[in-house]
Amino acid sequence: MDKKVLLITNNFPPPVNGGSMRVYKFAKYLLRHGYDVYVLCNAHNVLEEIKKDTKLFSEIGEAKYISVPSIGRTKNSSTNKAINNSNSSVGFVSKIKKFILNTLEKWTVPDLMRYRWNNKALKEAKKIIEQYNIKNVVTSSPPHSTQLIGLSLKREFKEKINWIVDFRDLWHMSPDFQIGNKKLKFYNAFLESRVLKFADKVIFVSDSIKQETIKSFQNIKLKDKIITITNGFDHDDYKIKLNQQTTEKCFSYLGSISGPRSNNKLLKGIESFFSKNKYNDVKFKFVGDFSLDFKESIKNIKSYITIIDSVKH
Repeated sequence: MDKKVLLITNNFPPPVNGGSMRVYKFAKYLLRHGYDVYVLCNAHNVLEEIKKDTKLFSEIGEAKYISVPSIGRTKNSSTNKAINNSNSSVGFVSKIKKFILNTLEKWTVPDLMRYRWNNKALKEAKKIIEQYNIKNVVTSSPPHSTQLIGLSLKREFKEKINWIVDFRDLWHMSPDFQIGNKKLKFYNAFLESRVLKFADKVIFVSDSIKQETIKSFQNIKLKDKIITITNGFDHDDYKIKLNQQTTEKCFSYLGSISGPRSNNKLLKGIESFFSKNKYNDVKFKFVGDFSLDFKESIKNIKSYITIIDSVKH
């Protein structure tokens, strides 16, 4: 079995984001099982950020990090191996282009991302695969345009690579994508179908996303190449003694809520719960990144809910 893996992600900031944390954990356990791990990402000084978290650095410091900045980013590279990129300045034209793309992107999610990052990332991925003779390639999304890098790599290298697709969220069926028009949604469904067809393996973050995808693409034989790897907690991060004497009654939501999901059924359920019961000692904690719309929507049950900003790894 080949023991080299290239992880490609356009969501790899310092370790405070749920999406990037999933990729960190992939890197951790691949390293633990003896794989050489290369991470191609759209972030600069990645290793320096990881070093700020001593425990995280001890887990994934041995991976090789290659940064490919998109428009508007300083082209820095972070690596503990002999992989480096030179610095370059961002001109006025690039800043204008970034502004236009950011504006249009709101209506064309996720495809304009490939013009911002994919072309450069694809070239770098080819170099890494050829230079280090890498067999296994994992593309993780959103942004789902990252999967188009894997699709291009699979078409070029064919059976020379094993392409593994990791979906952390829905693609064309995503609630965040409903702002696009029907033609764009159809086009993204087509792109998603190409990814599903040519991928060697497909990982879903939940059974519900897996089932929705199977239902939408019944013409593609997915049964033998799909698995679910849910998010969750890492036992290594929680080697603590629980206080068995606690009397606190608390439910916690960990993650983020924004956009169309602000009209949240969970909040309606909480409101209904307290309207029918007099459990004044029960509390709900929301820990993560929440939109202003969401925070405004809890005003009727604010006394029962505590919101805590994202916490460090």
